[in-house]
Amino acid sequence: MLKVEITKAVCDKADVIAISSLTGYGLEGLQTYLQKDKTIAIVGSSGVGKSTLLNTLNGADFMKVNAIRDEDGKGRHTTTYRQLFRLQNGVWIMDTPGLREIGVLDMEEGIDETFSDVVALFDQCKFNDCSHTSERAVQSVRLLKTVP
Repeated sequence: MLKVEITKAVCDKADVIAISSLTGYGLEGLQTYLQKDKTIAIVGSSGVGKSTLLNTLNGADFMKVNAIRDEDGKGRHTTTYRQLFRLQNGVWIMDTPGLREIGVLDMEEGIDETFSDVVALFDQCKFNDCSHTSERAVQSVRLLKTVP
């Protein structure tokens, strides 16, 4: 459980739940997130058991999985594509291939490009020192609050 405590310390703004797809340990901690018609993406390193978790949550096999290697106790990279599944309980889960690393490159340009519609609203602001987050007269805040 030391790894869980370390992860909780590093990821203080995210819920960290230790689980085992094989024994069922901790799976009840996921129930808060498993709501009918909600979509969840399973993301993580290669071979950590993302597809096994998907199969366990569904109660039947959706995805092919491989056994853990005897030599080092690690999983094997099996999933090679993204796919969206609807579980028997109505939850949508996207299984994804394993990641080597997660990072943000060229954050300034990437954010402006990704959220160009929001950035365009900033030009309509009548305040030159606006943070675009909480001011009552900010059009971008009003519009963003209407997005479901």
